[in-house]
Amino acid sequence: LSLVNRKGADELTAALKTTVLRAALTCYAVEGRYPSDSGYLEAYYGLSYDHTRYIVSLDAFADNILPDISVLQIGVV
Repeated sequence: LSLVNRKGADELTAALKTTVLRAALTCYAVEGRYPSDSGYLEAYYGLSYDHTRYIVSLDAFADNILPDISVLQIGVV
């Protein structure tokens, strides 16, 4: 990827991570617990993203601790 394209792709990845974080915080505010995976956020909190371009992972330790959120672009080294 060119430098310009890479920067744009990085910004989109960061924006998706922010969106996932906001959805997880909303889940905690509404339910009193954090979600265990992104599928839950998709089903109940309107999270939507391109599964062919991104992998979204929530590493949950406990219901009351914010999970580690990772967003990876598929096919990018």
